Formats: sequence, structure tokens, C-alpha cells
Amino acid sequence: MGIWRKWQRILGVGGRRRDLPADVYVVSFPKCGRTWLTLLVGRAIQQHFGLDKNDPLQLRKLGDLRPEIPRIAPTHDELPQWKKPDELSHDKSRYEGKKVIFLVRDPRDTFVSNYFQKKKRVTVSRSFFFFKRRGRERNQPFDGELADFMNTSIGGFDSLLRFFNIWEQQRTVPDGFLLVRYEDLHEDAGRELRRVLDFIGVAGVDDEIVNEAVRFASFDNMHKMEREEAFKHGKMKPADKNDSESYKTRKGKVGGYVEYLTEEQIAELNAKMSERLTPFYGYKPCRGAAAPGA
Repeated sequence: MGIWRKWQRILGVGGRRRDLPADVYVVSFPKCGRTWLTLLVGRAIQQHFGLDKNDPLQLRKLGDLRPEIPRIAPTHDELPQWKKPDELSHDKSRYEGKKVIFLVRDPRDTFVSNYFQKKKRVTVSRSFFFFKRRGRERNQPFDGELADFMNTSIGGFDSLLRFFNIWEQQRTVPDGFLLVRYEDLHEDAGRELRRVLDFIGVAGVDDEIVNEAVRFASFDNMHKMEREEAFKHGKMKPADKNDSESYKTRKGKVGGYVEYLTEEQIAELNAKMSERLTPFYGYKPCRGAAAPGA
């Protein structure tokens, strides 16, 4: 098997494959808080099973250490941040026989955070495999301002809404589907972590371990660990330590989009949400600079 086909199999991209090498998939559009959720779950598993020397962000490797630990793989599912809306696949048959944790975030917050990701962090977290398939012109830092990003067709707001809608329609394909919202994690991370642990079949985790995982994966601690480059893999590091907008742990706020978008821009995104986004996720368009509704 060539190296590209090997990594297609690992990442679950580029074809209809049913032999994905994990039991559970954490699926999200980029900038929905996947690293946060991964660290929460990984830290709880690490502490529960006494695997202190192992990286809690490497969920799939943790699952290789003990038979009672499920193999968990975070994925952006075909890298929708580099695709136009009509390029997104409705076929999720490769997730048959698996469990899926689908993580979502208010599309407006996701949109703004994805803008900073593409403008300031592409060189840090370059999607090499997509770059190889689609061509260099797509996988470059975004050359423009947020107003310009409003009109992008590749991985923009329309792609985000289509991605959410597709998964709502296909959520019965996996054997199990658990919806987790970024806003609910903010409200009570311990409660949401417990829901996830129950869903993946990790039972009997002490409350203190759950609470410690929440403290460990707090925004302030994640930001500190990123600044100090505490993790070996390159994705968890700032592009520029002196630029807070270039951190992976950038803001961590709910409703922060109002600090970046004009009222006209918010109205434009709200109109698209009202017209196109399924109500399944509970995100209600609102006027002006109001906080997102549940």
C-alpha cells in the first residue's frame, strides 16, 4: 500500500471505506473545539487507566494500550475546510458499525475562528494529504481580511452549513451518534465529558478524575501548554507566540463573533442560517450583536 493510500485509510478520506481503524470517531468542522474535547477525554482516560506517560491528545494510541479502552480517532471527515459546498459528500457509509461523536459550535463563531486559522495557522497545521490531492493553490494562508472571507467559496460559511446539514441527515448511518455542542461544554464541561465517557463505554470513572480533566483542559491551562509547547506534535503550538490570534487556543469564547463582525455581516450570516441550517443543532439566528440562542 502506498503512503497516500495508507493515510487515506487512517484519516478516512478519499473513497468508500468501511475498515476505518477505530471504534469511535470525533467528527467536527475545524474550529469547533475538537482539541478541547480530545484533551478532556484523553486526560480522563489517561488518569483512569494510569497511563501518565502517554500523551492525552493521542486518543487512538491510548486505545492501543489496553483492550478495554476504545480506539478513538478525531477527524474532520474529508477536510471540509478545503472544499466548496457542492464537493462535500453525503456518503457516510464508511462509518457503518462505528460510533460517532459529532461536535458542533455556533456557525458564526466557527466561521470567525476558521478565518484566523486559515490566515495565521495554515503553515502550522497544513493538511498535507489534502494538499497533495487538491493542489497547492487551496492550501495556502488566506490572503485577505475577514470581509473578504465572507465571500470565500472554499471552506467558508456555506461549506460549514452544508457540512452540518449533511451530518444531520446521515446521523443514523453510524451504530451510535452523540451530539456535543461547544456551548454545552462551556456551560458544564464535566457533565458533557461524562456523557461522552458513557457513550464510548468507559465506565466507572471517578468524579475527581472527571473534575481534574476539566481543570487540566481549561482554556487557561491549554493556552499555557501551547505557549510552552508542552506537546510534541506540531499542531498544538502557536504560529507566533506574540500574536494571540495565531494560537490554536485563540479565544475560547461563546458568541465572540460579535467582536469581529459588523451588524451587516452578522445579518448576512443570520439570513443564511435561517434559510439553510437545519434546526437540529439548536442554533437560532439573532439580530444585531445578540448572543447565540439555544
